[in-house]
Parts: sequence; C-alpha cells; structure tokens
Amino acid sequence: MNKEEFYKQLNKMFEEALDNGSPANTVRYTGNSDIIDIYQQIWEIS
Repeated sequence: MNKEEFYKQLNKMFEEALDNGSPANTVRYTGNSDIIDIYQQIWEIS
C-alpha cells in the first residue's frame, strides 16, 4: 500500500478502532484526532 492509499483509509481504520474498543485499552485519554495522529506516525516511522 502506498502513502496516498494509506491516508485514504485513515477514517475507516479509525472507525474500526472505535468499533473494536481499542481506545479503551489505554490509560491515557485518546481522542478522535489522537487515533488518526497515531496512524500517521506509524506510517512515517515504517
């Protein structure tokens, strides 16, 4: 997957993370923009 396609999928990945309860698995408050920021950071370091 290239960067453009990855970024197009961010909203879908965000919705799936919410649906499976991933944000509840952290002790830190995780807002909507935090989740998308995390995905973007993962892309940049990979």
